[in-house]
Amino acid sequence: MIILKYHASGYERGAVLDFIDYPLNNRWWLEDKFTEIKKLKSEDEKLARLEFIRTYENPGDGSFYDNISSADARHVISTQLFQFSPVLQYDELDSDADYLIRVTGYGEALLRANGERLKPTKYDKGFEQFKEFPLPNDLIKEGKLKITFDEPDEGHLNWRKQSRVADVWILKQELKNI
Repeated sequence: MIILKYHASGYERGAVLDFIDYPLNNRWWLEDKFTEIKKLKSEDEKLARLEFIRTYENPGDGSFYDNISSADARHVISTQLFQFSPVLQYDELDSDADYLIRVTGYGEALLRANGERLKPTKYDKGFEQFKEFPLPNDLIKEGKLKITFDEPDEGHLNWRKQSRVADVWILKQELKNI
C-alpha cells in the first residue's frame, strides 16, 4: 500500500516527491525476477532465466539491444514510460545470418522491418511480456535494418492504457547449416 506523503497530483507530469525514496535502478525488478526463479522446478530453467537477466542489455556478438523508452534512463524501470512510435536504424547486420526481433512493453507492437510488416511467432500483450518476429533474411541483404512501428488505433483509450514499446532486441541466431 502506497501512502502518499506529499499528496502530489500527477506523478506522470513530474509531481514525484511521493516517490523520492524509490530506487533509481533495477533493484525491485531484480527482486521480482529472483522470486520467480526460486519457484522454477529445474536447475536448467533457473540457469536459463539467470542467463537471460545477465545478458538483458548485452545480448552477445552480432546482436543489438535498445531501451527506447528513455534516452537517458537505461533501466528496466523505464518500461513505465509511454513511448510513441520510434524509428530504429541498424547498419551492421550480418546478411548471411538469421535474426529474431524481440520487443517488450505493453499492448500492441505493429512492427515493420525495412518497410515490410513482420508477422510475429510470439505476441503477448501484457506488461513486460514478449513479442517475437523472425526477420526474413532477404530484408537485410545489404546488412541494414530500419525498424518502425505502425500506430494502433487507440484514440478511444486513456493514454495510460495505450500501447508502448520499451525494449527492442535484434538477436543474431546460429548460422544456417550450409
